[in-house]
Amino acid sequence: MCVYRRIKGSTAVEIASGLHWYIKYWCGAHISWDKTGGIQIASIPNPGSLPRVKDEGVMIHRPVPWNYYQNVVTASYSYVWWDWERWEKEIDWMALQGINLPLAFNGQETIWQKVFMNFNISKEDLNDFFGGPAFLAWARMGNLHGG
Repeated sequence: MCVYRRIKGSTAVEIASGLHWYIKYWCGAHISWDKTGGIQIASIPNPGSLPRVKDEGVMIHRPVPWNYYQNVVTASYSYVWWDWERWEKEIDWMALQGINLPLAFNGQETIWQKVFMNFNISKEDLNDFFGGPAFLAWARMGNLHGG
């Protein structure tokens, strides 16, 4: 008789974080960012030799409903230069870590631009007002001043 174990959760992020928990605590493998070791997939046992979870299974309860990630300057330090391939890795990593509330400022300046233009502020003046990609966080926090 073949018995299959399942990872269950109410969301895809919960299921992914359950898989990560199994890989980390039962297989002894680690999934990290590329700069700190990466996926290390070679350390995960082959499907036919995966460690068995005890018969009654394991129940992991999330202590909080939301797992927040990032801060306002991360986008200016890192994300602004990422391509889609790098974003795919980060999204996968976030899901495996149980992150379900990543900070996302995308498009904020576009909304501000439309609002300010309704007050007859020219696009040229707005271009001087908004910081460039590497300075978005500081501009958003009011830490940049032009002369």
